[in-house]
Amino acid sequence: MRLTPAGRALLPKVRTVLKELDAIEALAQNWEKGSAAELVVSYSGHVGTDFIPAVVAEVETRYPDIVIILREQLLTDLLVGLGDPQVDVAITWSPLDSSVDGLTSEVLIIDGAVAVFPAAHPLARLNAISAAQLAKEHVLQWPGSPTRFTRRTAENEQLPSTTAEMLTAVAVGRGIAIAPRSLSRSFNWPDVVYVPVTGPPTTELTLAWRTTVASDAAAKFIDTARLAAVRSQ
Repeated sequence: MRLTPAGRALLPKVRTVLKELDAIEALAQNWEKGSAAELVVSYSGHVGTDFIPAVVAEVETRYPDIVIILREQLLTDLLVGLGDPQVDVAITWSPLDSSVDGLTSEVLIIDGAVAVFPAAHPLARLNAISAAQLAKEHVLQWPGSPTRFTRRTAENEQLPSTTAEMLTAVAVGRGIAIAPRSLSRSFNWPDVVYVPVTGPPTTELTLAWRTTVASDAAAKFIDTARLAAVRSQ
């Protein structure tokens, strides 16, 4: 039995969901022992397939008393779930609303960008492209796009709220998109082609938490995420 291209693209996310179910089972077992430290981590976009799995695995290996609950947020949630007091830490490639009082954030990774083209687009054949070459293209607006490419949306224009929605919109010819380069490493999506953008803009992987969160579990997760970011570069 072989997976279809769409199935292969979704496989990393399925693995993330299964890992979350395993974490819930482990949490129940630790609660019975009275030794569990629950940590709720939210994320948006492709972080669930690109960065979080390795961090979660390392935290749960080094600190077996910490059980991590993962919550995916829509890209349109600019707080990445931190508006919910139950969420301890958030990670996203999308711009984070850092103007909100009581939040602390730091950039873990600075990466380049890719242009996401429909496979039949003439520019999809290029090995690389500059931002200037994209000036006449209809760039889809979505929360994961670098701010340099933001523009006023049309009255009836629908903003993709997930990475899958954005990729599907590109695949059917609604326009092109600008995304973190890491997306090309973790989402093999049918009928789209990733072309690296030379020079600016850059994209940022941001870690954020509420200033009032001072648990030992949160501190250990944050330190592990920092180390994982350093190793990835």
